[in-house]
Amino acid sequence: MADAIAQSVTVRCSSGRCAYFIKDSGASGTAFELVTGGNDLNQTAGVSFGDALSGETVTHAFSQCNGVVAEASSFGGAWITSPQGDVAAIVQGGGEMPPVYPPLFRAVRVSPGMQLKGIAENAGVAVTRAFVGVNYASGRCDIFSATLVDATKTAFTSVISGATWGQAGAGQIAAAYYGILNNTNTVNEDNNGTNAFYAQDAQGGLKGFIFPTLATNGEWTRYTTVPIQIHQNDTLSGTYAT
Repeated sequence: MADAIAQSVTVRCSSGRCAYFIKDSGASGTAFELVTGGNDLNQTAGVSFGDALSGETVTHAFSQCNGVVAEASSFGGAWITSPQGDVAAIVQGGGEMPPVYPPLFRAVRVSPGMQLKGIAENAGVAVTRAFVGVNYASGRCDIFSATLVDATKTAFTSVISGATWGQAGAGQIAAAYYGILNNTNTVNEDNNGTNAFYAQDAQGGLKGFIFPTLATNGEWTRYTTVPIQIHQNDTLSGTYAT
């Protein structure tokens, strides 16, 4: 499986309990579940997030990606789902461990049926995939992605629902968000693109920017906390230039 992805998430709870979740061989660019695992750890392997930590409150988490075979992989997103499948929390991540343990934007009380999901892109694939993780002020969250094309405006859609930025977030305020790009070059390498992902209203008016880090350079995500009000017909796009 040439495009296999390995992704892990380390978790810390308010009680002091910690856990390690992993997907050993996930498909590049496709969301998958992470379950307990790891080498030489005193925990039962193969247990889903909700069962492994039921009753705990998760306060901190971080996701790291590694390649399987000879390829490196770049972080796209990790998230905790409710028993109903909604996104309960966003987990920050990247190719290197951060100097501090990133807290969740909001702590999450764990119950059976909750899952830990992830998505990453093989760094050797011939596509430029971008991801955006969003925490709304209401407590909702979402993950968006777009496959960027050179010198072409490309819209982001939700990894969870397939909805556009405006459809998914209508009436919400984006309170904390990150952008990340699966490429060694910046989003605007030859100055024929745009240096950030950009939110627009239905008339094309600019409403906000999301600044991407470069996943393939080992960077990890950092939130921007400038609020963006979202309406039904708003869009989030990227214009990539090699």
